[in-house]
Amino acid sequence: MFIHRELWWDDCTAVIAWAGTIVICVLQLVALQQNGGGDTDYMTPEEFKRFEKLFMSTQISSRLGILFAKLSILLLYLRAFFPARVSKSAFWWVIQVTIWVNVMYTVVHVLVIALQCVPSKQPWGTHRIHESGLLIAAAVVNIISDVAVVVIPIGAIWKIQISREKKWALWSLFGFGMLAPIASLARLVYQAMRFDDENQTAVYVITSFLATAEQVIAVVGGCIPVLAKFCAQRERQHPVRSHHGQNSSQALRCIDNVWDAVNGAQLEADFAS
Repeated sequence: MFIHRELWWDDCTAVIAWAGTIVICVLQLVALQQNGGGDTDYMTPEEFKRFEKLFMSTQISSRLGILFAKLSILLLYLRAFFPARVSKSAFWWVIQVTIWVNVMYTVVHVLVIALQCVPSKQPWGTHRIHESGLLIAAAVVNIISDVAVVVIPIGAIWKIQISREKKWALWSLFGFGMLAPIASLARLVYQAMRFDDENQTAVYVITSFLATAEQVIAVVGGCIPVLAKFCAQRERQHPVRSHHGQNSSQALRCIDNVWDAVNGAQLEADFAS
């Protein structure tokens, strides 16, 4: 495993995912101003139509945002486990397949959302596919994809010649991403429980909040290794004196030391081969 200091595609996708998260939050705030989450009996047809447009825009933005968040993690795996001198293994192909499956699924999902109105020549028409069914299907696919992203590095970490304690530390680091499928599972359970709810505006708002939580977890999880190294180096230059700051600094140094140990083990394996 090796972490480069220069920017790469995983950094670019992480920035895009972060920007997408801000866009989603703005759309959610605007939707709440349009009586999102309120009772549909007190909404005029114009208000409900505006809310539907905002929710469809939120769905598309959320799907694209979570794609770039997952891409940032998967590309980080490629850069960390398979630098230029390391030969491609089965893990490399698994990562590639996971990347392209997520990309194709996102394209299909976005097209389904954008073209779901009937007739297709009248955007935002009155006849559409079942919205709740689409949300549940998306949640199921997200859970499978999230679990795959979390499970992929387990085998690669096991092969690295470092102590068992540091392997557990790395697994714990990547295990933070398990919060993402938990958020997806919570979204799926909530949608299944409220499948036939007449007041779907409340369901849409809460599911969009859970989708945002999943995306934030993915963005944070993908940035932890690089952020830990950056903060650890900054702390060495400007030591923190407060008690809470010292505890945080110790945690960051621990993560940074594990990464350095893994980098050294990977480099030794490269020179040995």
